[in-house]
Amino acid sequence: LSVCSVPSNQVTRVMAEFYRDQNDDEKNFQMEYWEDNVEELVTRIHKRKSEIGFVYLSHKNLAAFNNHIKMKFFELGKYPLYLYASKNNGWSKFDTISEGMLSKIKFVQYREGQYSLYSHLGHLKEDVIYGGDYAEVAVSNSNHFLIQLLKNTEYCSISSSFIKDEFKDEGIVAIPIEPLDVNVSFGYIKRSRDNLSPLAQNFLEYMLKHYIQKPKTDKNINI
Repeated sequence: LSVCSVPSNQVTRVMAEFYRDQNDDEKNFQMEYWEDNVEELVTRIHKRKSEIGFVYLSHKNLAAFNNHIKMKFFELGKYPLYLYASKNNGWSKFDTISEGMLSKIKFVQYREGQYSLYSHLGHLKEDVIYGGDYAEVAVSNSNHFLIQLLKNTEYCSISSSFIKDEFKDEGIVAIPIEPLDVNVSFGYIKRSRDNLSPLAQNFLEYMLKHYIQKPKTDKNINI
């Protein structure tokens, strides 16, 4: 089972539990998991180093990605963006975060380049966040550094609500960003002309059943 993904404890948890729940005579397969930003995942899928890759895409990036000749994106769900902060962070006392608040928040974001979740905010990134008097952005390719900065400093981060349960044990809370209508698509990419292996197909069906809140459908995932 060869999977790659943007950094996500949720995806790694699904892989571990997928293996755990197989019958003993079905566990004779190898697993490979690779994390990176979307651009690197696309390259990895293209070179057949991984069979499927899990990513987040905005509506704008989704339209551009679907014009990709050699890749296809399959949406598994839509999720709003949340602000993540330590439970000891002053921003965590708010039930929601408004546009005006964003201009005063220090951010740490995972390095994602063209497909950054941070860029899903559109004009807010330039007009509100970068334009704020107190705006400050730290960037890292380390998910561990991002978590430590969230846990121990006043820095916050913007990410999808799909991961909002990941950080409970880390003392990090998820706060809705309102009134923004900025849902992002979570799903997987694969080579356009390649069919999924039975193992990858089973893995996706397992993820849909146990983790993705989506209306039931009798359509096969591998469209």
